[in-house]
Amino acid sequence: MCASQLTDKEYHDRFMAILVDKKKNNTYKFALARFLLDYSISSNKSLKIRYSKIAKSFFKYYWLQECKSRLRQGPINQTPEVITIIRAEFADDVYPQSYKEIQKKYKKEIKCCIDKIVMNCFDDVIHRFHNSINVEPKNIFFDYFAIQYPESGNARIDKHGGILLNNDARSFFRKNYESLYKSVILEWIRFLERKNIGIPYLVQKIEGIEKGPRNQSAFLKKLKPFVDNCFYCNAPFNSKETPNVDHVIPYDYINDTDLWNLVLTCRECNCKKSGSLPPKKFISDLLTRNKSYIHMGKINEEMKKSLTKLSYEPYGLILSQEEQSKSKNGSEITLEQICEQRGIYWHYDNASKHGYQTSKKLVQN
Repeated sequence: MCASQLTDKEYHDRFMAILVDKKKNNTYKFALARFLLDYSISSNKSLKIRYSKIAKSFFKYYWLQECKSRLRQGPINQTPEVITIIRAEFADDVYPQSYKEIQKKYKKEIKCCIDKIVMNCFDDVIHRFHNSINVEPKNIFFDYFAIQYPESGNARIDKHGGILLNNDARSFFRKNYESLYKSVILEWIRFLERKNIGIPYLVQKIEGIEKGPRNQSAFLKKLKPFVDNCFYCNAPFNSKETPNVDHVIPYDYINDTDLWNLVLTCRECNCKKSGSLPPKKFISDLLTRNKSYIHMGKINEEMKKSLTKLSYEPYGLILSQEEQSKSKNGSEITLEQICEQRGIYWHYDNASKHGYQTSKKLVQN
């Protein structure tokens, strides 16, 4: 049987066999599968696809996961080559710029990454992509030229060439794009979730969706009546200055806009902190601030709602005997306060473990 005689069900079963195959130590096959899907619904008509084009998509997928969302791709001592390449070209100071911004500012670095990805990342994934298919024909989605080394079982692709996409496979991808795309993302999540425990909105981060914070002007309006000074430097706001709304724990980690995590800052401090974590002493200040807002006028109900949402998350559910005793007592500390404190510190520590830098520029007056 040749590839052109396969039914959609046969294409589907073989594509899923590739995705769920457990013999993998990186996520390259998910990136390649996603590229095949994205290319198939694009306006490109050519079935001949150069490796540089595939590398460009690999760069985008992994740049967003590494530099934007700080996702761990594997054990610390097994960093995928694509991540090593990106880290070598992009320092921490590019974060938290969007992918659209870095495309304009770092053209030379991006090209260098793409060239290195072609040279260093494709031999294995291109050669082994179809290996989970145990029936003939195997290379049903694309074909390629490679030099085989029988002694080692390895192959070297022609780096100056590319792949030849099967036209029937492309039609299958186009017709079933939505369901196949979701399957790719699901299996990508399954691979990464144990390496990124507790990371909020993992789906959104793997997809690389750059969705900005909710309209912050509403939160500015709510907070302004209660705030006269910058949360970080404590300098008073002048009448001509519009305070900035800042996520204490970075938005790109938390991917949500809730009152418990929002403060007003001067423009200078907001720029200094950017998308980094503040020094840990400010977390204590945030806890004190949140507790005080529970008893303040019109903002108290919204703060209670925000903290209640935080307390539902799993880090507050397992209490030590001392915490249980304090919670039952009620006079010293409540369950909600324990969950709030643990939740905020937990997010802070988890973000730090996953590579979010602590700003050294913030100094409290």
